[in-house]
Amino acid sequence: MEKTLSMKSGLSMRRVDSNVSAMSFLTNIGYDPDDPRITGELKQHRMDPLTSHREAELLVSLLTEALMKFGAPSHRVESQLLSIASSLRLKLQVIHVPGLTFLSFSKHLKRSSAVNIQFIKSTTKIDLGRLHEVHGLYKRLVHYQESAKEAISEIKSLLKRDPIYRQGLFHPLTFCPNAETATSVPEQILIAIICGFILSPMAYNGSVLDLLAAGFSCGIVSWLHLWAAKRSQVFSNVVEITSAIFIAFFARGLSSMPQGIFCYSAIAFTGLVKLLPKYLIICGSLEMASKQFMSGSVKMVYAIIWTLFLGFAITLGSDFYYMADPSARHRRFRATQFLDEALRLRGAFFMHSSNVTGSFHFTNMTTPAASRDYNVRGCYRAPEWPWYLQSPPPWTLVFLVPLYGVFSALASFQPFWDRELFVMVVKLGIEQN
Repeated sequence: MEKTLSMKSGLSMRRVDSNVSAMSFLTNIGYDPDDPRITGELKQHRMDPLTSHREAELLVSLLTEALMKFGAPSHRVESQLLSIASSLRLKLQVIHVPGLTFLSFSKHLKRSSAVNIQFIKSTTKIDLGRLHEVHGLYKRLVHYQESAKEAISEIKSLLKRDPIYRQGLFHPLTFCPNAETATSVPEQILIAIICGFILSPMAYNGSVLDLLAAGFSCGIVSWLHLWAAKRSQVFSNVVEITSAIFIAFFARGLSSMPQGIFCYSAIAFTGLVKLLPKYLIICGSLEMASKQFMSGSVKMVYAIIWTLFLGFAITLGSDFYYMADPSARHRRFRATQFLDEALRLRGAFFMHSSNVTGSFHFTNMTTPAASRDYNVRGCYRAPEWPWYLQSPPPWTLVFLVPLYGVFSALASFQPFWDRELFVMVVKLGIEQN
């Protein structure tokens, strides 16, 4: 029943007969790039006692749950599971859809019809630290460097382990996840506030006052997701829409102050960054590129519709403030009525001697400086205003971009001292340049 497969590199590997090899319902799912049949790496190969069929099924089920829970790229979930099944001598069929994975296990008997079907359902919360550990465990398994029993216990401990920082305790920048000292500041809310401080001047040219308001709105959004949404199942279904309405209401209220020192776009758009379906867009694009159209199209359409909902929520929040303060709409109209520097009219002039008929073009030479020289992203910045009301100079991006990369990675539970964080920050800086 067994035969030897020779690779071009001269490496010999043993595999079971093709009739019982692992396959997928989707014919375009190939081997994972880390599979030893692709890399040709089987050095220091140690043979463990043959894993029982029940242990192998448990390992695949736990690995599926871990990959889905920690935010693994969904276009590689099926290929990774098939590679693990092949190394464990399992006959496995996999179908992965957003939020759900179907596993079908079969016995290695030609005339056996016994099939064990499992449904693995898990919510996704990106945890880069534990996801990296799961990927390292997967590589050790496919290269036969770790036994199934050791892998099962390790995955169980990963699934039960808390993130690198807990929601209700503050440890210095998550460097000491086991420290007992704590304050009342939740780490995730604090990191969200810091991300708002950095993103407002970096992306939307916000002033110091704008970044303070943007950081506060980001903190409220993070609090709504981490605390309020977990207290009510009904509220958790509309937490993103509610957050967007609050952000728009809060930003419109500050920007409607008579002094005009706050910028609506710098506050509102910064708070909305956390609500955008960034991860769904990336995973959907990768799945579409890898020709997994079923799950990729679902995620892409969902992300597009969800973005439209957020746009409607912004409009509702702004209009709600105008309903609460009707004079704010008139103040905004008076502040923006001179923004058009040119006016075109069609009509006739009547003079003493003759009439002139046609189209006339008028240039408003009395337009305030706000519409010509001192407008930054739609917000007025008078040159005589103090420094904390001005937009940051361009050279500040040298510091803001790496800082945002660091805290954005920390918000996704990336350990600080790992080399992957340095690679993320360098890649972000190169793309920004």
